[in-house]
Parts: sequence; C-alpha cells; structure tokens
Amino acid sequence: MRKFPIADLTEPSDVPYQARHIYRDHWWPVSPKDEIFFWGDAKSPYRSPQCNENKAIADRRSRMEPLMEGTTVQQIPIIYTPVNWSDYDH
Repeated sequence: MRKFPIADLTEPSDVPYQARHIYRDHWWPVSPKDEIFFWGDAKSPYRSPQCNENKAIADRRSRMEPLMEGTTVQQIPIIYTPVNWSDYDH
C-alpha cells in the first residue's frame, strides 16, 4: 500500500498529453497527514485506488485495512493520477 499527498494529485501534471485517470467526487480514506491510499509498487504506484463512489463502501474498506487505521473518509472533488499502460498488459 502506498500513500500520496492529496495536494500532489488535485492538479493535472505538467506533462503534455499524458493520459490520466480522473476520479470525481469519490470517497477516499484520508490519513491524518492528508494522504490518500493506493495499492501499488514502484513500477505502478497508482494501481488500485482505495476509493469508491459510495461512502459506506469506502468507510467499510478503511476499517478493514490495518494500514488505514486512523483515517477519515472524505469526498474529494477531483484526483488526477497518471496512467501506466503496463498495468493493462496481460
């Protein structure tokens, strides 16, 4: 599990024409340091965002995951994450 500061993901990157995932009005477990969670590794850090359009699901998920202890579930207006196309190679 990886954490990223919300402030780093609320504006699109400066890389022109980079593909991005956009999450609008999703509910995210937010750490006390204003970070959001993704399952991922160094190659694909933004794989599997830990958010949901349904607050109850995001809340339940955050209570089940020990690494998210102390989080609060918050609705964030928009999050941009870069697409790593290798995540889709099968």
